[in-house]
Amino acid sequence: MISLLLPLLATAELLNLPRWIPQHSFSLGLEPTVIFASHLAPTSGVGTAIKLQWVHGYTDLSNVMLNIGTGNGPYGWQLGGGMTFDFFADNQNGPGAGLALTARFLRLPSGLSFEPALVPYVHKTLKTNSIPIEPYLAVPTNLSLSNGRYSTLVTLVLGSYFHHTQTLVTSCELGVSLSNATTYFSGGLTYYH
Repeated sequence: MISLLLPLLATAELLNLPRWIPQHSFSLGLEPTVIFASHLAPTSGVGTAIKLQWVHGYTDLSNVMLNIGTGNGPYGWQLGGGMTFDFFADNQNGPGAGLALTARFLRLPSGLSFEPALVPYVHKTLKTNSIPIEPYLAVPTNLSLSNGRYSTLVTLVLGSYFHHTQTLVTSCELGVSLSNATTYFSGGLTYYH
């Protein structure tokens, strides 16, 4: 299950939390994002971005994802992909945990950037009286390679999925820069097939 949020994990920072998708199934999601602060363009202030993400259930352990997006402020276009490994399933005995390996090309005010990332995450589905919710925590760590320079970007991501039906999930996510990253808020709508 990979979602539209998390940091390609969902957002201008590229997937933040992957959601597990069963083998041979897929999801398609749309994620608008508001950017509050960014190391990429500290004087540009607030910006917005939007991303379309496709996820395919590849094996019993992993999913693959592709995304494309555009934005204003610190971001231009982005194109990315990745693979998620859900090592521990979310069950009655405890939360689920895994690792996403992602990469993206990104147009910045200063030129192109290539950003591979490791995204460790934990999540837990909670039953409520209305709909199941699935809060998650992730710490995407990116290496930004641009104009012959590199920097490490670390974000703390808190979010949740809201399972309205078997095929429709909404989400919200807050990413807070811990080191050289972007602070943002995003929401999403994902269709599962």
